[in-house]
Amino acid sequence: MEPFRLIPIGSSDTATLTIQDANGSCELHMGKDGEYAALLADGTVQVPKEYRLVHSASGWMEIHDYHCLRVSIEAPEICIYQGKNCNILIQATPFAEKLETIYIVRCSVKDAEAPGTPKDLVLLDLLAKGMGWYMAAESPDEARLKVRQDLDKSLTKNGYTVDLTSSGEEVFVTAPDGRVFTIGEFEVL
Repeated sequence: MEPFRLIPIGSSDTATLTIQDANGSCELHMGKDGEYAALLADGTVQVPKEYRLVHSASGWMEIHDYHCLRVSIEAPEICIYQGKNCNILIQATPFAEKLETIYIVRCSVKDAEAPGTPKDLVLLDLLAKGMGWYMAAESPDEARLKVRQDLDKSLTKNGYTVDLTSSGEEVFVTAPDGRVFTIGEFEVL
């Protein structure tokens, strides 16, 4: 396994993220609004001198933005360092036993506005385009796959047939009346 990797840790329009651990919560000030990433490193990586320790935790730590949980790390010792330009380095010693990033996955039901579209597909389209799914995964591809599997479970319960064998970014759904709909454009944020 690589001694480090870059992970997304959230976004904010108030330039802050929230750190949660067994001792409570605190704010991580990011210097400016935007999307943020951190370098996740194991204990073998030398922390550069220009980085200062801003938070440490034992056992587990989560990072939240104003939307939701974004990162969950479990390791005996976790330290967050911040550089002069508000760059973040998270050191987990030993390397994180569990690391999950929370991805937001949005998609759309093609032709959802067409007359006669089943109500549950219209509602699914509104949810999928708006809020989306908040999915814990190790990669964007795994998040997409989990959403596709969730769609299969929920729609099958309502009498739909779901074809997950299609390649690429589309899922084909057959309604109880035999009409086929396409769910596609699985965008990972």
